[in-house]
Amino acid sequence: MSEDNEVFVYPELTGRCRIYTDVAKITSENIFQVLEEAMTIHMKNVDDMVLLMRYEKGIQPLVRKKIIRKEVNIKVSDNLANQITEFKLGYVWGQPITYVQRGNKDLKKSTEKENDFQDDSISMLNELNDAEYAFSKDQELGRFVEITGVGYQFVDIKRNFDGLCPFDLVTLNPLFTFCIYRNSALQEKLAGVTFCRTKNGTVYYTVFTPDTRYEIKDMREITNGEKPKNPWSFMQHSGEINPLKMIPIVEFNRATDRTGCFERQISDMNALNVEVSDFANAVAQTTQEVFFGVGFELPKDDNGKTQAPVGGQWIIANNTGNGGTPLLKAISSTFDYSGVQENIVSKRNTILQRAYVPIQTDPGGGSTGSAMNMSSGWSAAETVLARKNRFYAVEKRKS
Repeated sequence: MSEDNEVFVYPELTGRCRIYTDVAKITSENIFQVLEEAMTIHMKNVDDMVLLMRYEKGIQPLVRKKIIRKEVNIKVSDNLANQITEFKLGYVWGQPITYVQRGNKDLKKSTEKENDFQDDSISMLNELNDAEYAFSKDQELGRFVEITGVGYQFVDIKRNFDGLCPFDLVTLNPLFTFCIYRNSALQEKLAGVTFCRTKNGTVYYTVFTPDTRYEIKDMREITNGEKPKNPWSFMQHSGEINPLKMIPIVEFNRATDRTGCFERQISDMNALNVEVSDFANAVAQTTQEVFFGVGFELPKDDNGKTQAPVGGQWIIANNTGNGGTPLLKAISSTFDYSGVQENIVSKRNTILQRAYVPIQTDPGGGSTGSAMNMSSGWSAAETVLARKNRFYAVEKRKS
């Protein structure tokens, strides 16, 4: 939580922007212009993704400013974002992704030997994925996808073959990875880009197109591929041939609008944090009540300054002598604690329901199994899971 008492204004989050270019093909002649335009859009996405990652970790500044009794300013983060994310990781990404044989395209012409060969090939592919610890890498991918709305995996030929798997499977950080698509009806993927920034500020880009791999330094020069034949020429390197003949960076989208799993509920979660914080402040202010007195005078020190009472001590004062009864009482107001608590619980359940997360409460008796599943939200979660599995399957097949 923020330490200051200022109002934090959250930006409008509407999903990550997809990056398009007007060129038909990325070449060594236009790659710098395309990359520069793409980085402008990507950095806007990075700002949103950083906010979402920090929000999931519990860094959720309040959207209100404490005006009365600023010294009592407890800031609470209920952090439903983490609860929603952890449920999605377990429920959507909890089981290892395995490949199965759905059937031959031509059942009449296929032989039993060919069927056995295809089954063995699918089994071998699953074994190779296990050798690359694909399950843990899919979990890492799932965290990026659920929080930021996008995720990326990289598949490449293993440079140092260890005798187990001939390819490398790597989950890339979406803060340093993106894909570029053609601005056309088909929206073909033209390139996959990943980059890193060194301690001295140099940025190295790796750009994959279907036929070429470019290594670029500071968006100024291509550092790999054939050198110019003329030693006095200022021509750039041409890049290396991509042996895969396809872009090895695969992009995963959580939804069509590329939003995170809790992104649509951020405004509700901010309101919940304010209510929980105000509830904690109300309790603190009750135990730290302000007192007022009438009909007596507080003693003064040698300099004539009134001695203010210290918390936890008795107040010893002189009667004013006007015949009245001295009075000392706390300034307090009636606070409906039970009503506020019920409202907090109701708001939490509403947020979880909108995020398709089952409510973890003890249901009342007399309900059937299916009725309990519907009331707690499990049926809705299963429906969303079935839709997302189809959505993720398309990208997983590409990897």
